[in-house]
Amino acid sequence: MAYEWHPIPVTVKKLALEGKIAEFKIGRKGYCLIWRNEKWKAFDAKCPHANGPFADGWIDENDCVICPWHRYAFDLKTGQAEKGGFFIEIYPIKDKKGQLFLGLKKKKGWFW
Repeated sequence: MAYEWHPIPVTVKKLALEGKIAEFKIGRKGYCLIWRNEKWKAFDAKCPHANGPFADGWIDENDCVICPWHRYAFDLKTGQAEKGGFFIEIYPIKDKKGQLFLGLKKKKGWFW
């Protein structure tokens, strides 16, 4: 899979290292970042069920991000919800000399 790599602001990295779900934007879309179990985890900023803000949620003992509005749980490995058939995108993170980058799938031209 080919990715476009986008820098993550240092302030976001600092919040995530403190155990907080840190939200940031690339263009108009929001993303979340957390440091969990010695790994960076990046995922969509909004719950697909009702657009609840994951930055106001938490990570449970099963390594799921919990939406604060209706308590939907999403696995941080697969993105799959425990109920309802919903899922979130889980994004790759690259660390280059302390600077974090979020990987977004390269879009193919509209023609193919």
